[in-house]
Amino acid sequence: MTSRMFQSAISSYMFPRVLLSSELLSSAAGRWSRFLQSSPILPHRLLSPAALSLNLPGIISGIWDSVLRAVPKKKTSHMKKRHRQMAGKALKDLKNINTCSGCGRMKRAHVLCPHCVEGNMAGAAGTWAVALSDDGQYLAGVTQDGHIRVWDLNANGELIRDYETKGSFGTCLDMSVDGRLIASGHENGSVYIFSTETGRMPFSLSGLVKPVRTVAFSPGGKLLAAAGDSRVIVLYDTSSGEQVANLSGHSAWILSLSWSHTGEYLLSSSFDGKVKVWSIDTRSCVATHSETEKAVWSAKWLPKTGKSEGFATAGASRSIAFYREATGG
Repeated sequence: MTSRMFQSAISSYMFPRVLLSSELLSSAAGRWSRFLQSSPILPHRLLSPAALSLNLPGIISGIWDSVLRAVPKKKTSHMKKRHRQMAGKALKDLKNINTCSGCGRMKRAHVLCPHCVEGNMAGAAGTWAVALSDDGQYLAGVTQDGHIRVWDLNANGELIRDYETKGSFGTCLDMSVDGRLIASGHENGSVYIFSTETGRMPFSLSGLVKPVRTVAFSPGGKLLAAAGDSRVIVLYDTSSGEQVANLSGHSAWILSLSWSHTGEYLLSSSFDGKVKVWSIDTRSCVATHSETEKAVWSAKWLPKTGKSEGFATAGASRSIAFYREATGG
């Protein structure tokens, strides 16, 4: 009888232990302790506490892993995908597709054809700044490795010129009105002039030791203005390559240059928020506009109407300002 009681106590303690609460476990442990004390016929080994050690976390973790493995993964049925598509939540079809007039391939509307750009504009990768000739026939670009390339847009964008410099990063570019000269400014302060007629570089200009951010030919092509981080505008004679004037007055980087249609005035904008009008005859500043303290990225002369000339500016203030007079607001 004592053996049956011992087996019954063992069974009632071992098998339901996973489902019992903490109160029931402590109650069963108390009864088991009193039973062992009142049973003198049991061997001494059964009274050893080591025989009652239980590995509950291992059993529970094994059961929990099996439950997790039994749960199937959630899958989206074809019907549900179709419902999402009909509701407009799926990827939308492209409808603005048309045929490229150049190569006849399909392309997105109002976007350059990637096949024509890749095939015709050879060497355009890495181009940092571009310039277009006055008649719209030639497009020039300066690259990060210092190459100046010219494409003939009337010949399907064929590459007709590839000028090499000393390899400095090309930051700005300009082309004379007649298309005979191309000027480039570089990160190391160098300024180069190239002849589109001969394909050679007649002048490598000095005078700027910091990055050049803008270059601009005068309307007649006789002068070239260059400026940048040195905060000085340098004027060069394009026939000899000599430096003929320095215009100083800005307190920060000069970001853009623009000549008036007559070549009488030069316009400059700067990171200091100021726009200056320079007289080429007197080599002096005749007007300064400083309505904002934020950088003025670009200043450009407007087409002449009547006797007065005006210009427009834009910059970090997120606004465009218009000025009616060459020397006033």
